[in-house]
Amino acid sequence: MTVRDDIHGQIVAGLKGAKFPINTPEELLSAFPAGADTTCRSGDLAVTAGEAGKLLTPADFPFKDAKQVADTIVERAGFKSCALLLRFSLFFLLSLFIFVSTSAQYYFLDETEIKEQE
Repeated sequence: MTVRDDIHGQIVAGLKGAKFPINTPEELLSAFPAGADTTCRSGDLAVTAGEAGKLLTPADFPFKDAKQVADTIVERAGFKSCALLLRFSLFFLLSLFIFVSTSAQYYFLDETEIKEQE
């Protein structure tokens, strides 16, 4: 079984019993058993529903069934191999690091420095 098939199957299983159509990202995350923290694993790699949900756009909604959700996520993520899944995870972590670093720098600026930057 490929990483793509493995993740796809776990998404479908995670949405078993969900009420469709799902019209918003919030509805989708709440449909998973552990919400955004629901984790799909393939080998040593893992991706949460919250991470996977970042691949979706408002135009993707509504979803009519679990297969459509899984198809969209694995297609966008390109889960064809472990290397691609690892790259996706590293990209997410790097993006998070940049966001946190930028936010922290802004937080520690005093009022004068903020006015100068604007």
